[in-house]
Amino acid sequence: EKGGQLAFTSDRDDYKADKSASKLYHWAAPASVATELAPAAAKGFPADMAVSENGKLQFSKDGGRLFFGIAPAPKPEPKDAPDPIKVDIWNWRDPFLQPMQKSQAEEEKKRTLMCVVHFLPKERKFVQLATAAFPDITLSEDAKVALGSSDLPYRQLVSWDTGYEDIHVVNLADGSKKRVLEKTPNGARLSPGGAWLYYFDGLDNAWRTYRIADGKAFDLTAKLPVRFDDEEWDTPDDPSPYGVAGWTDGDKALLVYDRYDIWEISPDGARSRMVTNGLGRKAKLAFRYVRLDPEKPAIPAAGPLVLQVTNEKTRATGAYRVDLSAPTADPAKIVMLDKQLGGILKARNAEVYVHTQQRFDEFPDLWVSGPDFASARKVSDANSQQAEYNWGKAELIEYTNADGKRLPAVLIKPEDF
Repeated sequence: EKGGQLAFTSDRDDYKADKSASKLYHWAAPASVATELAPAAAKGFPADMAVSENGKLQFSKDGGRLFFGIAPAPKPEPKDAPDPIKVDIWNWRDPFLQPMQKSQAEEEKKRTLMCVVHFLPKERKFVQLATAAFPDITLSEDAKVALGSSDLPYRQLVSWDTGYEDIHVVNLADGSKKRVLEKTPNGARLSPGGAWLYYFDGLDNAWRTYRIADGKAFDLTAKLPVRFDDEEWDTPDDPSPYGVAGWTDGDKALLVYDRYDIWEISPDGARSRMVTNGLGRKAKLAFRYVRLDPEKPAIPAAGPLVLQVTNEKTRATGAYRVDLSAPTADPAKIVMLDKQLGGILKARNAEVYVHTQQRFDEFPDLWVSGPDFASARKVSDANSQQAEYNWGKAELIEYTNADGKRLPAVLIKPEDF
């Protein structure tokens, strides 16, 4: 982030070969040239692997670590070999069916295994984090903690069941792994500060956390009086959770969605409250947090938050405000429109907001306003050619289906109907 370092890959030394291999280079100011980090200077670098041009290069925020990808070393094609006869062979023990193998072939060719170089005071230490058994690594926001996941033991199940994963906490210092979840269907994620792992347990439809420091697990929602999975799920598999808004500053609390409202829950489950005070379920308003600054991973624990709102009955949308540091109260309405309002962002150093508004007959142009969204001004006209056409209309209706249930629908009417 400070701009004092640069990392890149290059096959300069091997580009004339039939299958060239890349190397990883590093430059730090005020050096006059870049130096090779891998493979030659990386002690413990696997002999049959090479630095991959497809791996993502990423510095940790403090600049003390560099992450990159490796892959099997490229091998030249046999000379004077006859053209191969293409045959598809599938075995019943294969993890994926043949059509799935074909669709993922290019992706698999570019798969890399994450590694890290630690810039220590007296040395540069190479550590391989991902392995063939645990090929996927996820880093915390500060890149100090890593999660490893693997679906390899459960890939066959995808053909008739759902996807499962084993989750491990990965030690960045030596690459060692500690299993924390086995055969979980919904995966797991790290809190921004890397202190907690959180996931949705489909067996009892509850959100859970795992404290990495001591390995203790906690239940967050099983005893709360609402459901946190889809209340209207109607397909023959497990319902999906409504999701989370994110973590507050310092990993102090997790904001979790039910169908309408937002809950603030301490990561050990000891404290919980409904941030939106039950107004969502009472008025059939679905509240969802708006991240105004995409560069800030945590939710501010003090000050007003903007919530995007959808009226489940009328489909009107808009915005409300709530303050996490204030006593629990109904969120304050800012604006509601008979349109779809979205894409809300705030200027970094001013109370200026931009958003989109759209309907069936209105393109989602950009609108600019102050914090109260009053006197919003349209600043783009991206679909001006629409004015040349006689456009149709859309109307929200209800109808009774064959089971006698009242259902909402949108009736699309042609022009001049």
